[in-house]
Amino acid sequence: MQNTGTAIKPWYRLCLRCGKRIFSDLLDSEGMCDYCREVKSMKASVSRGRKERKARK
Repeated sequence: MQNTGTAIKPWYRLCLRCGKRIFSDLLDSEGMCDYCREVKSMKASVSRGRKERKARK
């Protein structure tokens, strides 16, 4: 007889930023999924660009 309850598979982990269950090999060293990593890099590049524009003025 099979277990009818839901079990979290050991190879899935939660993303530390969004909390989504992701296959553990797809998480980076900080524990973030690809989407959160892209969002973080986009925010960093935008803030870097603003600092450069502000410094030019």
